[in-house]
Amino acid sequence: MQIAPAAPTAANKQENNQIRVQGNKVMNANAIINDEMTLEEKLAAIDQAMANAQAQANEEAAARGTSAAPIDPASLTICDGCE
Repeated sequence: MQIAPAAPTAANKQENNQIRVQGNKVMNANAIINDEMTLEEKLAAIDQAMANAQAQANEEAAARGTSAAPIDPASLTICDGCE
């Protein structure tokens, strides 16, 4: 037996367009990409937004005297030579 998904509401659509970065911070995907962009442009925009979020997290962590987690925490578990 399959259950049909509920019809999307405005709140669900808004929530589905959000990307959670660095803990509780949320980034709205509609502010980064749009339907007029090519796939390459969308990927580049997402990469840039993630790099900006990481840079901001690094600055905030440095101000607190701590270090920020990288975008991909798995990179902490692999040696530089193996990357």
